[in-house]
Amino acid sequence: AYAGLDPVIRQSGKFNASHTRMSKRGNSLLRYALVWSAGNVVKNNHTFAEYYRHKTEDQGKSHYQALGHCAKKLVKSIYHMLKCNESFNLD
Repeated sequence: AYAGLDPVIRQSGKFNASHTRMSKRGNSLLRYALVWSAGNVVKNNHTFAEYYRHKTEDQGKSHYQALGHCAKKLVKSIYHMLKCNESFNLD
């Protein structure tokens, strides 16, 4: 949530919004760096490229929506590597 990549859920009573957006609460410079880093990772890593393709072609997301999803996946990967003191592994 510090990077502002978490979704905003809009609901009231019985109403549930069908679309959610990025909250953008948090550090805007960190979010900017993560989204553009995700763009670079998508170009150079097969796993992230396949995830990006799935989001754009199969789910119909726009380029920036898919990059936001890839940035969130990148943050989760970085967190896991730091927490477990591991290097990046595609397996």
